[in-house]
Amino acid sequence: MEEAGLSLCNPMDVDPRARRFALNFDQVAQKFNVPIGKAAKEFQLSTSTLKLRCRELGFEKWPYPKLKSLRNLVNDLTEYRVRGFQNIAEEISEEIESIKENPSLGIKAETKILRQQMYELKKKKRRRIDASTS
Repeated sequence: MEEAGLSLCNPMDVDPRARRFALNFDQVAQKFNVPIGKAAKEFQLSTSTLKLRCRELGFEKWPYPKLKSLRNLVNDLTEYRVRGFQNIAEEISEEIESIKENPSLGIKAETKILRQQMYELKKKKRRRIDASTS
C-alpha cells in the first residue's frame, strides 16, 4: 500500500471517538491547570467531548476554577502578609494536590471561609484607595 501512495493512518488521527477513549486520567490530569476549552484544543477534541470523557473517568466538573481560586488565595495570603500564612499556604497546597488526585473533591469549609475573608479584606482596601483618590 505504501507504494501506491497510500499510507496506513493511525486511527487516532481519523476517529475523534478513538481519541476520546484513548485519554486516561493521568493525561487529563496534566491539563487541570488550564481552562477546559484550552485543554480540549490541546487534545484536539471538542469541549463537550472532553466533558463527556471526564464524566466517564469519574468526575463531573473540570477542576481548573477550584485550583485557580486556591492558587489566588495563596497569592493573596502572601501579598497581605496574613499572620501564620506559611502554615495556611501549606495546607492549601495540600488541598490543591488532593483535588488534582481526585477532582470530585470540593474546597474545604475552612478554606471557603478564609477565601471569603480575603475577598472582604481586598474589597475594603479597594474602597479606601477609591475614597482617597476622589
